[in-house]
Amino acid sequence: IMICCLHDHSSPDTNGLTNTKGYLKYTLNPDWFKIIRKKIILSAIQAKKNALPAKLGVKQVPPLERLVVNRRHPLRPLNYKLNFIKICDPNDDLLGIIANYAIHGTTLNARNLLISAEYPGYMIRKLEKDFPKSFAMYLNGPCGDINPNLFPKDIPYEKIDFDYYFEGEYSKFNELAHYG
Repeated sequence: IMICCLHDHSSPDTNGLTNTKGYLKYTLNPDWFKIIRKKIILSAIQAKKNALPAKLGVKQVPPLERLVVNRRHPLRPLNYKLNFIKICDPNDDLLGIIANYAIHGTTLNARNLLISAEYPGYMIRKLEKDFPKSFAMYLNGPCGDINPNLFPKDIPYEKIDFDYYFEGEYSKFNELAHYG
Protein backbone atom coordinates (compact mmCIF):
# COMPACT_ATOMS: atom_id res chain seq x y z
CA ILE A 1 0.00 0.00 0.00
CA MET A 2 1.38 3.36 -1.01
CA ILE A 3 -0.19 6.65 -0.02
CA CYS A 4 0.83 9.91 -1.64
CA CYS A 5 -0.69 13.27 -0.79
CA LEU A 6 -0.45 16.04 -3.31
CA HIS A 7 -2.41 19.03 -4.41
CA ASP A 8 -2.98 21.02 -7.52
CA HIS A 9 -4.77 24.22 -8.39
CA SER A 10 -7.33 22.67 -10.68
CA SER A 11 -9.23 20.16 -8.60
CA PRO A 12 -12.44 20.30 -6.59
CA ASP A 13 -12.38 22.42 -3.43
CA THR A 14 -12.26 20.09 -0.43
CA ASN A 15 -11.59 22.83 2.15
CA GLY A 16 -14.83 24.70 1.60
CA LEU A 17 -13.35 28.18 1.47
CA THR A 18 -12.33 29.70 -1.81
CA ASN A 19 -10.60 33.07 -1.98
CA THR A 20 -12.42 35.09 -4.61
CA LYS A 21 -10.93 38.56 -5.13
CA GLY A 22 -9.93 38.83 -1.47
CA TYR A 23 -13.19 37.49 -0.05
CA LEU A 24 -13.65 33.99 1.28
CA LYS A 25 -16.63 32.24 -0.21
CA TYR A 26 -18.08 28.98 1.13
CA THR A 27 -17.85 26.49 -1.72
CA LEU A 28 -17.73 23.06 -0.10
CA ASN A 29 -19.56 20.37 -2.04
CA PRO A 30 -20.08 17.27 0.17
CA ASP A 31 -20.78 15.19 -2.95
CA TRP A 32 -17.06 15.37 -3.84
CA PHE A 33 -16.21 13.53 -0.61
CA LYS A 34 -18.71 10.79 -1.46
CA ILE A 35 -17.21 10.43 -4.95
CA ILE A 36 -13.63 10.40 -3.64
CA ARG A 37 -14.45 7.87 -0.89
CA LYS A 38 -16.18 5.58 -3.40
CA LYS A 39 -13.24 5.77 -5.84
CA ILE A 40 -10.72 4.96 -3.07
CA ILE A 41 -12.73 1.94 -1.93
CA LEU A 42 -13.26 0.68 -5.50
CA SER A 43 -9.57 1.09 -6.35
CA ALA A 44 -8.57 -0.91 -3.23
CA ILE A 45 -11.01 -3.70 -4.17
CA GLN A 46 -9.75 -3.74 -7.75
CA ALA A 47 -6.09 -3.76 -6.63
CA LYS A 48 -6.67 -6.75 -4.33
CA LYS A 49 -8.60 -8.59 -7.06
CA ASN A 50 -5.91 -7.94 -9.71
CA ALA A 51 -2.84 -8.50 -7.52
CA LEU A 52 0.01 -10.36 -9.23
CA PRO A 53 3.54 -11.36 -8.28
CA ALA A 54 5.91 -8.64 -9.44
CA LYS A 55 9.51 -7.47 -9.49
CA LEU A 56 10.55 -3.86 -8.96
CA GLY A 57 13.38 -1.83 -10.41
CA VAL A 58 14.39 1.73 -9.55
CA LYS A 59 16.11 4.32 -11.71
CA GLN A 60 17.03 7.99 -11.31
CA VAL A 61 17.70 10.18 -14.33
CA PRO A 62 18.53 13.86 -14.64
CA PRO A 63 15.96 15.83 -16.65
CA LEU A 64 17.04 16.79 -20.16
CA GLU A 65 16.17 20.42 -19.42
CA ARG A 66 15.32 22.53 -16.41
CA LEU A 67 11.74 21.46 -15.67
CA VAL A 68 11.28 23.41 -12.44
CA VAL A 69 11.95 26.82 -10.95
CA ASN A 70 12.01 27.95 -7.31
CA ARG A 71 9.24 30.56 -7.15
CA ARG A 72 10.89 32.46 -4.28
CA HIS A 73 14.44 32.31 -5.68
CA PRO A 74 14.01 31.79 -9.45
CA LEU A 75 17.73 32.06 -10.25
CA ARG A 76 18.73 29.39 -7.70
CA PRO A 77 19.85 26.23 -9.50
CA LEU A 78 17.80 23.09 -8.88
CA ASN A 79 19.15 19.60 -9.50
CA TYR A 80 16.20 17.31 -8.85
CA LYS A 81 16.31 13.96 -10.60
CA LEU A 82 13.34 12.13 -12.11
CA ASN A 83 12.72 8.91 -10.21
CA PHE A 84 11.07 5.86 -11.71
CA ILE A 85 9.90 2.54 -10.30
CA LYS A 86 9.49 -0.17 -12.93
CA ILE A 87 7.05 -2.96 -12.14
CA CYS A 88 7.47 -6.21 -14.09
CA ASP A 89 5.87 -9.61 -13.95
CA PRO A 90 8.05 -12.67 -13.15
CA ASN A 91 8.90 -12.96 -16.90
CA ASP A 92 10.24 -9.37 -16.94
CA ASP A 93 7.28 -8.06 -18.97
CA LEU A 94 6.50 -4.47 -18.02
CA LEU A 95 3.32 -4.04 -15.97
CA GLY A 96 3.67 -0.43 -14.89
CA ILE A 97 5.79 2.62 -14.19
CA ILE A 98 5.64 4.96 -11.22
CA ALA A 99 7.17 8.39 -11.85
CA ASN A 100 8.26 10.75 -9.07
CA TYR A 101 9.45 14.34 -9.25
CA ALA A 102 9.57 17.36 -6.95
CA ILE A 103 7.19 19.87 -8.55
CA HIS A 104 3.91 21.56 -7.63
CA GLY A 105 0.82 20.78 -9.68
CA THR A 106 0.38 24.50 -10.28
CA THR A 107 0.76 24.98 -13.99
CA LEU A 108 -2.52 26.87 -14.10
CA ASN A 109 -2.78 30.13 -12.15
CA ALA A 110 -4.92 30.77 -9.09
CA ARG A 111 -7.82 32.16 -11.15
CA ASN A 112 -8.28 28.85 -12.93
CA LEU A 113 -11.67 27.23 -12.36
CA LEU A 114 -11.12 24.19 -14.62
CA ILE A 115 -10.79 20.67 -13.24
CA SER A 116 -7.64 19.21 -14.70
CA ALA A 117 -5.04 16.52 -14.04
CA GLU A 118 -2.46 19.26 -14.73
CA TYR A 119 1.02 18.10 -15.79
CA PRO A 120 0.79 14.74 -13.90
CA GLY A 121 -2.04 13.79 -16.25
CA TYR A 122 0.08 14.62 -19.28
CA MET A 123 3.01 12.66 -17.84
CA ILE A 124 0.83 9.61 -17.20
CA ARG A 125 -0.69 9.72 -20.68
CA LYS A 126 2.77 10.05 -22.25
CA LEU A 127 4.14 7.06 -20.31
CA GLU A 128 1.09 4.94 -21.14
CA LYS A 129 1.42 5.90 -24.82
CA ASP A 130 5.13 4.98 -24.86
CA PHE A 131 4.50 1.73 -22.93
CA PRO A 132 0.99 0.75 -24.11
CA LYS A 133 0.57 -2.53 -22.23
CA SER A 134 1.30 -1.00 -18.84
CA PHE A 135 -0.13 1.49 -16.39
CA ALA A 136 1.53 4.69 -15.23
CA MET A 137 1.28 6.56 -11.98
CA TYR A 138 2.71 9.85 -10.68
CA LEU A 139 3.79 10.53 -7.11
CA ASN A 140 4.87 13.99 -6.05
CA GLY A 141 8.21 14.66 -4.36
CA PRO A 142 9.07 17.44 -1.89
CA CYS A 143 7.93 20.53 -3.75
CA GLY A 144 7.67 23.52 -1.43
CA ASP A 145 8.15 26.60 -3.64
CA ILE A 146 9.04 24.43 -6.67
CA ASN A 147 6.88 25.30 -9.70
CA PRO A 148 6.82 24.09 -13.30
CA ASN A 149 9.22 26.00 -15.53
CA LEU A 150 6.96 27.46 -18.19
CA PHE A 151 9.24 30.32 -19.07
CA PRO A 152 9.97 30.88 -22.74
CA LYS A 153 13.06 28.86 -23.63
CA ASP A 154 14.61 31.68 -25.67
CA ILE A 155 14.68 34.25 -22.82
CA PRO A 156 17.45 34.07 -20.16
CA TYR A 157 16.08 33.79 -16.61
CA GLU A 158 17.73 37.08 -15.67
CA LYS A 159 15.46 38.91 -18.15
CA ILE A 160 12.14 37.34 -17.16
CA ASP A 161 9.54 39.33 -15.22
CA PHE A 162 8.84 36.78 -12.48
CA ASP A 163 5.94 38.79 -11.02
CA TYR A 164 4.18 38.59 -14.38
CA TYR A 165 4.72 34.83 -14.44
CA PHE A 166 3.64 34.03 -10.90
CA GLU A 167 0.80 36.53 -10.54
CA GLY A 168 -0.15 37.41 -14.10
CA GLU A 169 -1.89 35.83 -17.02
CA TYR A 170 1.15 33.93 -18.34
CA SER A 171 0.20 30.58 -16.83
CA LYS A 172 -1.86 28.97 -19.59
CA PHE A 173 -3.67 25.69 -19.92
CA ASN A 174 -2.00 24.86 -23.24
CA GLU A 175 1.44 25.16 -21.61
CA LEU A 176 0.66 21.84 -19.88
CA ALA A 177 1.46 20.07 -23.13
CA HIS A 178 5.14 20.88 -22.44
CA TYR A 179 5.06 17.98 -19.95
CA GLY A 180 3.70 15.49 -22.47
